[in-house]
Amino acid sequence: MEACLIDEGGAAPCPRILVIVPAYNEEASIATLLQRFETVRRGLPNLDLLVVDDGSIDGTVSEVRRMGVAVAPMPIHLGIGAALRTGFRHAVDAGYDGAIQLDADGQHDPCEIRRILVGLADGADLVIGTRFDPADEVPGDRYLPSAQRALAMRWMRLGVRLHTGARHTDPSSGFRGFSRPMCESFAREYPLDYLESVEALISAHLLGFRVVEVPITGRARVAGVPSHRGHRLGFHYLRMWMALMLQRRRRA
Repeated sequence: MEACLIDEGGAAPCPRILVIVPAYNEEASIATLLQRFETVRRGLPNLDLLVVDDGSIDGTVSEVRRMGVAVAPMPIHLGIGAALRTGFRHAVDAGYDGAIQLDADGQHDPCEIRRILVGLADGADLVIGTRFDPADEVPGDRYLPSAQRALAMRWMRLGVRLHTGARHTDPSSGFRGFSRPMCESFAREYPLDYLESVEALISAHLLGFRVVEVPITGRARVAGVPSHRGHRLGFHYLRMWMALMLQRRRRA
């Protein structure tokens, strides 16, 4: 995939990229995110945007439509995995050359989409925007998770390394880029349970796709509450570990 990060005014066609925004009850933050994206899009005309609403019960869909952005509303709340699979299927069916996942809660700056695009242009199939860049290449405050979440992230890093041999600093990041072959794979099979990001990362490695990390700036969510908290968070980490162990046994 060739790099095409600005409008070249008649140069060779840029790869068409679909930016997928999975959203669930993000009425308070979605408009700000979409406004920031439109500012970025002026210099990146090869980007299209699709919000996949995961059965929100607030005004998320109304806000997206008010902004004039395409939205695919799910009939019920099925989880982020199902929303992303819907986005990947659309990207494949519509002939896009790749996709970018951008969370709706405002934790990621659309201006940094360029960093994801560079990773895809360099030949990666899965580009993960890491909030924990050891080289500290991104200026600004570093993302500081709670003590509980930081501990869980250490376990996730360990799980990824045990299953793939690869070291990743931010396996649960929701800011990612996907090549066309990666989209095709995830359109068929993408984890549907919570913490799907870690399972998807491991699957990408096991299937032989090239995975890289690029530094991004982590921010606190603009509004709302995260879906993984307290005992529910612990339950989903335990479920993820069990699923990964079963996957490892099947491949043994």
